[in-house]
Amino acid sequence: MSLVRELTDSDKSQWDPLWQGYLQFYETKLSQEQSELTWKRLLDPTYNLHCMVAVLEDKIEGITHYSFQTSTWAPNSYVYLEDLFVSPNVRGKGLGRLLIDA
Repeated sequence: MSLVRELTDSDKSQWDPLWQGYLQFYETKLSQEQSELTWKRLLDPTYNLHCMVAVLEDKIEGITHYSFQTSTWAPNSYVYLEDLFVSPNVRGKGLGRLLIDA
């Protein structure tokens, strides 16, 4: 069974390979310092960058990074989904959809 939850500080060892896989998929290279800054921002409750993880059989298999954006067209904020990545070996099981719907 899969579940979606917020990122916690104990998730780094599972988040990092997915983050690196995301960067590799988009043929992007970031410095270790930038990845570390991203990690810190994701855990900072005062920063407008958030992460949800998809867990399958006690392993994080998907991540999404998002922020909230205000709008001139609506009274409520929108969610801006910045990054979405699911491990290639579990694609097609609906984890991406679960992350988007969360």
